[in-house]
Amino acid sequence: ELKSLLVSQGRSFIFTTGVPEACARAALKALSLANDERRERLFDRIKRFREGLLNQGIPALGKHHIVPIVLGSRTMSVAGQLREAGFLVPGIRPPTVAEGQERLRVTLSAAHSEEQIDRLLDQLGRIL
Repeated sequence: ELKSLLVSQGRSFIFTTGVPEACARAALKALSLANDERRERLFDRIKRFREGLLNQGIPALGKHHIVPIVLGSRTMSVAGQLREAGFLVPGIRPPTVAEGQERLRVTLSAAHSEEQIDRLLDQLGRIL
Protein backbone atom coordinates (compact mmCIF):
# COMPACT_ATOMS: atom_id res chain seq x y z
CA GLU A 1 0.00 0.00 0.00
CA LEU A 2 2.78 2.41 0.83
CA LYS A 3 4.53 1.74 -2.48
CA SER A 4 1.29 2.31 -4.38
CA LEU A 5 0.64 5.55 -2.47
CA LEU A 6 4.16 6.85 -3.18
CA VAL A 7 3.98 6.01 -6.88
CA SER A 8 0.58 7.66 -7.32
CA GLN A 9 1.07 10.69 -5.06
CA GLY A 10 4.84 11.24 -5.02
CA ARG A 11 5.62 11.39 -8.73
CA SER A 12 7.59 14.60 -8.39
CA PHE A 13 9.97 12.81 -6.01
CA ILE A 14 10.23 9.62 -8.04
CA PHE A 15 10.32 10.81 -11.64
CA THR A 16 12.66 13.78 -11.51
CA THR A 17 16.06 14.63 -12.87
CA GLY A 18 18.52 17.05 -11.43
CA VAL A 19 18.24 20.68 -12.40
CA PRO A 20 20.97 21.71 -14.87
CA GLU A 21 23.78 23.62 -13.20
CA ALA A 22 23.08 26.77 -15.24
CA CYS A 23 19.48 26.82 -13.99
CA ALA A 24 20.56 26.30 -10.39
CA ARG A 25 23.09 29.13 -10.64
CA ALA A 26 20.52 31.44 -12.25
CA ALA A 27 18.08 30.68 -9.43
CA LEU A 28 20.73 31.40 -6.80
CA LYS A 29 21.57 34.70 -8.51
CA ALA A 30 17.88 35.64 -8.63
CA LEU A 31 17.55 34.93 -4.91
CA SER A 32 20.58 37.10 -4.17
CA LEU A 33 18.90 40.01 -6.04
CA ALA A 34 15.63 39.73 -4.13
CA ASN A 35 15.49 42.40 -1.45
CA ASP A 36 12.95 44.60 0.30
CA GLU A 37 13.54 47.56 -2.01
CA ARG A 38 12.81 45.52 -5.16
CA ARG A 39 9.80 43.91 -3.50
CA GLU A 40 8.37 47.32 -2.57
CA ARG A 41 9.02 48.61 -6.09
CA LEU A 42 7.15 45.62 -7.50
CA PHE A 43 4.20 46.24 -5.17
CA ASP A 44 4.16 49.90 -6.29
CA ARG A 45 4.16 48.83 -9.95
CA ILE A 46 1.31 46.38 -9.35
CA LYS A 47 -0.75 49.04 -7.59
CA ARG A 48 -0.07 51.62 -10.32
CA PHE A 49 -1.06 49.24 -13.12
CA ARG A 50 -4.15 47.82 -11.45
CA GLU A 51 -5.41 51.28 -10.43
CA GLY A 52 -4.77 52.50 -13.97
CA LEU A 53 -6.87 49.67 -15.37
CA LEU A 54 -9.63 50.40 -12.87
CA ASN A 55 -9.61 54.11 -13.79
CA GLN A 56 -10.13 53.15 -17.43
CA GLY A 57 -12.90 50.69 -16.61
CA ILE A 58 -10.82 47.70 -17.68
CA PRO A 59 -11.55 44.79 -15.34
CA ALA A 60 -8.68 42.49 -14.37
CA LEU A 61 -8.51 39.28 -12.38
CA GLY A 62 -6.30 38.51 -9.40
CA LYS A 63 -4.33 40.74 -7.08
CA HIS A 64 -0.71 40.00 -7.88
CA HIS A 65 1.99 40.74 -10.49
CA ILE A 66 0.38 38.50 -13.11
CA VAL A 67 -2.62 40.46 -14.36
CA PRO A 68 -5.16 38.52 -16.46
CA ILE A 69 -7.45 40.71 -18.57
CA VAL A 70 -10.31 38.61 -19.98
CA LEU A 71 -11.27 39.79 -23.48
CA GLY A 72 -12.77 36.67 -25.01
CA SER A 73 -12.49 36.42 -28.79
CA ARG A 74 -10.74 39.84 -29.06
CA THR A 75 -7.73 38.65 -27.09
CA MET A 76 -5.37 37.65 -29.89
CA SER A 77 -6.17 40.77 -31.91
CA VAL A 78 -5.42 43.01 -28.92
CA ALA A 79 -2.23 41.04 -28.14
CA GLY A 80 -1.12 41.59 -31.74
CA GLN A 81 -1.80 45.32 -31.57
CA LEU A 82 0.14 45.57 -28.33
CA ARG A 83 3.04 43.65 -29.89
CA GLU A 84 3.07 46.10 -32.84
CA ALA A 85 3.25 48.93 -30.28
CA GLY A 86 6.26 47.29 -28.60
CA PHE A 87 4.63 45.43 -25.72
CA LEU A 88 4.99 41.71 -25.14
CA VAL A 89 1.63 40.77 -23.65
CA PRO A 90 0.72 37.21 -24.64
CA GLY A 91 -2.81 36.12 -25.34
CA ILE A 92 -3.94 32.98 -23.54
CA ARG A 93 -6.56 30.89 -25.33
CA PRO A 94 -8.15 27.43 -25.22
CA PRO A 95 -7.32 24.82 -24.21
CA THR A 96 -5.29 26.67 -21.55
CA VAL A 97 -8.44 28.58 -20.56
CA ALA A 98 -12.09 27.83 -21.27
CA GLU A 99 -13.70 28.98 -24.50
CA GLY A 100 -14.87 32.57 -24.03
CA GLN A 101 -12.33 33.15 -21.23
CA GLU A 102 -9.42 34.09 -23.50
CA ARG A 103 -7.25 36.69 -21.83
CA LEU A 104 -4.20 38.86 -21.98
CA ARG A 105 -1.52 37.90 -19.47
CA VAL A 106 0.35 40.98 -18.27
CA THR A 107 3.34 40.12 -16.10
CA LEU A 108 4.81 42.99 -14.11
CA SER A 109 8.26 43.12 -12.56
CA ALA A 110 10.24 45.51 -10.40
CA ALA A 111 12.34 46.25 -13.49
CA HIS A 112 9.42 47.93 -15.26
CA SER A 113 9.52 51.71 -15.02
CA GLU A 114 6.52 53.86 -14.17
CA GLU A 115 6.78 55.28 -17.69
CA GLN A 116 6.54 51.81 -19.25
CA ILE A 117 3.49 51.00 -17.15
CA ASP A 118 1.84 54.30 -18.07
CA ARG A 119 2.55 53.74 -21.78
CA LEU A 120 1.02 50.24 -21.60
CA LEU A 121 -2.05 51.61 -19.82
CA ASP A 122 -2.34 54.32 -22.44
CA GLN A 123 -2.05 51.81 -25.29
CA LEU A 124 -4.62 49.48 -23.68
CA GLY A 125 -6.99 52.40 -23.31
CA ARG A 126 -6.61 53.29 -26.99
CA ILE A 127 -7.13 49.73 -28.18
CA LEU A 128 -10.00 48.83 -25.88
